[in-house]
Amino acid sequence: MTVTSGGHAVSASLRTGQVYVYWDIDKASVGFGSTAGGRGYPLSITANQDSFSNGLVENSSVGAVADLTLAPAESTFYTAETPTLATDLTNETALSGAASSCVAFDPVTSACSNFTPVALQTNLGPLYLFEPYTDDQTLNGIAGPFSINSGVFWSELGRQGGDDSRRLPFLEPPNSPRRR
Repeated sequence: MTVTSGGHAVSASLRTGQVYVYWDIDKASVGFGSTAGGRGYPLSITANQDSFSNGLVENSSVGAVADLTLAPAESTFYTAETPTLATDLTNETALSGAASSCVAFDPVTSACSNFTPVALQTNLGPLYLFEPYTDDQTLNGIAGPFSINSGVFWSELGRQGGDDSRRLPFLEPPNSPRRR
């Protein structure tokens, strides 16, 4: 994996068996789950829309692909190109939707009851991913809090990243002496 921030890039390798890829058509979600944080951490892209709130995360391609897979007759509601999007992870794939990095993620509602990140182990030390933008409509009777981030799940088969042994502050845990 390679992380770029402020013009700096660093590559690290995640510990083997710690992160997995998933594509759940029934719940219209795709992403990377982990043994440390479940299916919503480090990243989940879902079709759940927040149009009941502020409409910041709507009209996802992951939702369109899931919809067309589960109900092919609805293809008339989409552009001609939409049904050609990849529907599995055996092809190069690019899907967009609401993005969440949540340890206690509910794929049905996209609600997150725990935004505290857990460490993913890399060859450069622990890596933490944070959920920067959230909304909470609990007082309005809507499950929350939830992400108002959007993102892209993009896979290219057969590609591997490089190795970079430099340590950058954004790869350190929040309480690390190296970040102070």
